[in-house]
Amino acid sequence: MRVLILASDALARAGLTALLSLQTNLQISGQAAPPEDLASTVAVFRPDVLLWDVGWNVEQALSTLSAVAETSPPIVALVSNDEMLAALWATGVQGVLSRSLSAQQIAAALVAAANGLRVSDAPVVARAPLASPAESESGLEPLTE
Repeated sequence: MRVLILASDALARAGLTALLSLQTNLQISGQAAPPEDLASTVAVFRPDVLLWDVGWNVEQALSTLSAVAETSPPIVALVSNDEMLAALWATGVQGVLSRSLSAQQIAAALVAAANGLRVSDAPVVARAPLASPAESESGLEPLTE
């Protein structure tokens, strides 16, 4: 599976690339700073999933994510703080993960997101659940016997 790593910080991009390049089920297709025109970056690298290190400036990422989440490949966001977790989910990303996860955990989340699942780790879910109870009940049907 092809992964594009996005982060404003060059050191974060290099670190994530080094960490995830050891995962046999992932191929790092490229790394870039979050661009103004994500569509052209995606066209160049042709990823199956995006790993976006939001870093400490969640506000800056929110507007870009909101604009591109519906038209890009699935996006998994890495967060370093609790600010605006609910707003980050509302942008339409497939996943929100803590930056403290292992390479194996991040790889598993990327595979799940590429297959259409919403992903998160327990600390993030505890701080900002995926959906409110009203949202989670809408659109779901009861299980059959």
